[in-house]
Amino acid sequence: MIISLSRVLISGLMFLGDAVLSRYLGVTGKGEYFYIFNFIFMLSVILTGGLEYGNLFYSRKGSLSQLLYNTWIYFACVSILLIIIIPSAINLISDFPVKTNLIKICTVLGIILEIIFLVSLDLLLAKGSIISYVSVRIMRRIIFFIIISAIWILYRSSDLSISLICYLSSIFISLLILFYFLRPEFNRKLTFQKNVFLQTITYGIKAHIGKITERLHTRACIFLIGALSSTSDIGLYSVTIGISETLLYFSNAASLAISSRVKNEPEQQATDAKTVLRHVLPIAVGLSVLLALVGQYIIEIFFGNAFVEAHSALKLILPGITMYTIYPVVSAYLINIGKSSLASFCSIVGLFCNVVLNVLLIPDFGIKGAAISSSISYTSTALFSLIIFVRHSRSSMSSALLLSTADIKKIKNYIAHIANFTFCR
Repeated sequence: MIISLSRVLISGLMFLGDAVLSRYLGVTGKGEYFYIFNFIFMLSVILTGGLEYGNLFYSRKGSLSQLLYNTWIYFACVSILLIIIIPSAINLISDFPVKTNLIKICTVLGIILEIIFLVSLDLLLAKGSIISYVSVRIMRRIIFFIIISAIWILYRSSDLSISLICYLSSIFISLLILFYFLRPEFNRKLTFQKNVFLQTITYGIKAHIGKITERLHTRACIFLIGALSSTSDIGLYSVTIGISETLLYFSNAASLAISSRVKNEPEQQATDAKTVLRHVLPIAVGLSVLLALVGQYIIEIFFGNAFVEAHSALKLILPGITMYTIYPVVSAYLINIGKSSLASFCSIVGLFCNVVLNVLLIPDFGIKGAAISSSISYTSTALFSLIIFVRHSRSSMSSALLLSTADIKKIKNYIAHIANFTFCR
């Protein structure tokens, strides 16, 4: 419940932050920012090496302090390589929108801070500190929203570098809060344990392949639009993605709840996953219909008339992303039971489908082609993952997707409880 409620709050803060950023930068500026942000995020996801998953899995039988110490050694080595390689690599990318020295510095710092944030954050899940975990995530979104809103009000002329500095500031302050929660685990007497590190990285890489392909699946279109269309189209499509992915927030929150129960027996994890799936999909369907009906008004009110064209792509991507809400839950279940390679397989199928269709459709249809490609690939990934889940959990499709009589009774009781509480107030 805590994770679900926090995810709703985080999604609202992300939406508001994105709306203010879009107003501040405009369509083309937002396209430049979104390209660079996704470049940073994709590289940081790749370069974590899967340590977040390895640490989470081996926290069941190892010292969290030792895992943290090994992780810091890894951070130091990766940071040195990034400082040496990334500035030159950016010069070789023809589609990279802005290549000033300040942007290169922001990019390198962004990758380093994101790597540290992504891996360290999951250590809070390993500790079982759910409240601390959600607090850090919420604070990051609040900090960014406050900073970018202040910049928008004080400096009306858009500036890409200032926007990236706002982003970096929000990560840095969030890391300080994160390390405050992890401070009991810092132990200077530890030394680097090669065998422990190899165990965590070996397991992590298996799960990591799936995470990389999953992220590429949802973001490959950004880089392909940059290569095959224009930066302005990236700006428009960023709004399409931002609004449509609100459907995934409940699913991702539920998958985090499953990940935090990694110590449970496989049978119990299968039961939890089925319960989550039966509730997530109906919520996604309802929200999808609502967004299709009022999406244009949302864009006009929050993002401005310059972004209205994003609504046509939004209607096309919604069916696929509705189905895709299945995948994060199944993926978390498979990783927890040691079947991360199967989650990776589903992502690879979806990524391949996405890239091929984007290459075929973007040149002729622009962001509409990207939306159609994503919708088809999301659906294929969801169906593959659902088939695998049913087989490994020894369940039926109906038990995984259809609300049971007991589920409906619980929902009615919950609604009645809220109504009684409101009436008594």
